[in-house]
Amino acid sequence: LVGMQSTNRKKFKKMKSKLHVLLYFLLRILLIAVITLVAGAVMWLCNSVFSIYITQDLLLFFIAFTQIISILGYTHSLVDNLYLSKDNAILLQFPARHSEIFMSKMIVNYIVEFSRNLSFILPVLIAFGIMGVTPIDIGYWFTIPLLLVILPLIPLFLGAILSIPYMYIQRLLKSVPLLQTFVGLGLLGILVYIGVKIIQLIPVPLRLLALYTSFIEWLTGFISSVDSYLYGFQNIVNCLFPTRTALDFVITIGIGVVIVILAYVLAMPLFFRIISHFSE
Repeated sequence: LVGMQSTNRKKFKKMKSKLHVLLYFLLRILLIAVITLVAGAVMWLCNSVFSIYITQDLLLFFIAFTQIISILGYTHSLVDNLYLSKDNAILLQFPARHSEIFMSKMIVNYIVEFSRNLSFILPVLIAFGIMGVTPIDIGYWFTIPLLLVILPLIPLFLGAILSIPYMYIQRLLKSVPLLQTFVGLGLLGILVYIGVKIIQLIPVPLRLLALYTSFIEWLTGFISSVDSYLYGFQNIVNCLFPTRTALDFVITIGIGVVIVILAYVLAMPLFFRIISHFSE
């Protein structure tokens, strides 16, 4: 099931020979190298020019931020790619249980998210290992593969859980256009409020150097404040650094296992119900 769904994706359809496969992997390696160089250059500029030091706190904030963006993305995309996917009707024709179909679709999406992490998170981690100001040891490099395996699980399976209420909210908004208008106006009002607050923070008269120094101090404090609430992510990132403990590894692996189990228990019944509707 996984192989069939993978070969149906556009980029796999194009790889009709071993040469295409080889060229694909060479291009991916080249892409990783280029992104690593760019990330390293940005980190050097931050450390040397802009006084934004690349520390463990900043790496934690970056990883958590990218994970949250991925969670939001999967919460939206899995409604169509998992529950309402057009190929569900085709997969039903195979002698497989609904749970096997569900997990095969999650595995295909996991492979895609893992591939994205190889192209984005891995170069950042490599660049941080070279340019970061927080001391690292040899364990840093050996822990990177663990993070590359665990991190894709979080947005994918958590997104599968969150997409359940999101799908019902989406249907409610479509059925009640007036409510959709009020929600849109509410979000616009929040954005305007945030914009006004940011403008009010700008001092008068405007002194760019003093403003920049104040901004860096505010940014450093903001990142530290946010990091203090990033439970779970703190343990994941701690695994990279000499301050790591066995508990950090247990929590990191436990997060991946628990999220997969919760998605199976909570999302699988809904998938079963929807896919059964297609089979009738």
